[in-house]
Amino acid sequence: MGLFDRGRNQLKQGRYYDNVITYSRHRVVLQSELPCKIAKSHTSTTEARWGWDTMSVHSYRVDFLIDAVKLGTVPEVGDVIDWRDKAFSVVEPAGETCWKFHDRMCTVYRIHAEICVKEIEPEPEPEPSSSVEGEQ
Repeated sequence: MGLFDRGRNQLKQGRYYDNVITYSRHRVVLQSELPCKIAKSHTSTTEARWGWDTMSVHSYRVDFLIDAVKLGTVPEVGDVIDWRDKAFSVVEPAGETCWKFHDRMCTVYRIHAEICVKEIEPEPEPEPSSSVEGEQ
């Protein structure tokens, strides 16, 4: 048995899957307590100003490695992966599909998912004037 065969057997046994997710489509849970591995994560931030407010959009992109047989379906854009109390949406990054096979045996999906969080930071309101109306 070669190095690749041993690694493939360890993946089949789930040794390297150290996270657990819930996989949903159209608000219906397809799989719960599904073991997975996090392959890659990336964070980006964009800021914009509208009037007095500044809005920051934080984007967290994660690639999930999931056993294709255990998932039981082909991933689609818009599917939701719940991981660590956050809901990640399956997306198509620029120029790619939402998933691809991670191994040469086509047994593990690499699913691209993203979560966006908005933060609106209002400008501080002006201080009230020191004089109060009605007093003279």
